[in-house]
Amino acid sequence: MKQKEFTLRHPLGFTISKSLTEREISSVFHFQKDDMGNGYVWYRIPKTEILGKSLNFSLCFHDGILEFVSFCVVVPELYNKSWDDWSEEKEKLCAKHTGDWLVSNGYKIGKFSWGEIWVGYDSKGGSGHGSVRYNS
Repeated sequence: MKQKEFTLRHPLGFTISKSLTEREISSVFHFQKDDMGNGYVWYRIPKTEILGKSLNFSLCFHDGILEFVSFCVVVPELYNKSWDDWSEEKEKLCAKHTGDWLVSNGYKIGKFSWGEIWVGYDSKGGSGHGSVRYNS
């Protein structure tokens, strides 16, 4: 299946793409950083409005290279308010809205030559979200 590579210009001035390096993120921004101690480092980006919706993003770098992006549409009046308000149905609705956002911005769900775009409900993590995995 032919699909353009996932690339997204963030309002804070960087572009989420395979070419984004951890050095670019860590030297300019002070995002929450979680170093897993095994070469993987996660950065949590504060909620930001992008292309008409509020989204949360997390970026996962391995040895400084972006490998994985996790994201979800945030609608506090429907879901994402707090764990006290959590339900599987609300997380599945979050996944649906995240998928709708992707499609409305020209991205299909599936595996491609450059990587994969996924959207759904992760029962292990208890969350509905989307993700992009870039091939190494």
